[in-house]
Amino acid sequence: MIDRSWLDRKLRAALWTLHKPVPGEERWSDVLDLWCTILDECDPDAVDSAIARSVEFNVIDRLSPGQIKSWATISGTTIRSVIDATCEVTGLTRACLCGPQRKRFVVRPRQAAMKIARDVTGASCPEISRAFGNRDHTTVLNACRKIEELMPKDPDLCEMIAAIELRVAP
Repeated sequence: MIDRSWLDRKLRAALWTLHKPVPGEERWSDVLDLWCTILDECDPDAVDSAIARSVEFNVIDRLSPGQIKSWATISGTTIRSVIDATCEVTGLTRACLCGPQRKRFVVRPRQAAMKIARDVTGASCPEISRAFGNRDHTTVLNACRKIEELMPKDPDLCEMIAAIELRVAP
């Protein structure tokens, strides 16, 4: 049984992180009831994972029961952790990786990170595209196809992807 006051503190802290006010008490009670009902049987790590995902996409108070449940069951790997691992491996900054630059030395790692995020996190293309600088979701689809096409031909790309996956493995 999940402790309601513990969850209340966690969700309020997450809203504070986003610089968002807590919704009105009646609405907040509904949000808290929804989270408690869905996460009742989950362990604290799964709850933390679901809250982290909701913070990442700024949707704490606008989630459906299905989203909360899926985010609690997905491994702790987030899109943000994939981006951070890609930055570590490639030496690029987060701003560069998620920015508008279209040079190959930035685009290939970005595409690889998008593919890894899709494979490892189970996130949707729109979620991934938002995390990578509010791109269109078709950019993620194209990145996944391009990386799959290049992997058999490019051993350096395969090495980079393996290194990133090692860093994000739960």
